[in-house]
Amino acid sequence: MAQSVPPGDIATQPNAKIVFNA
Repeated sequence: MAQSVPPGDIATQPNAKIVFNA
């Protein structure tokens, strides 16, 4: 899902950034 989610989602959900790194 991380790849499907656009970079803008990271700005909306800071927690998502951790998921991208994981």
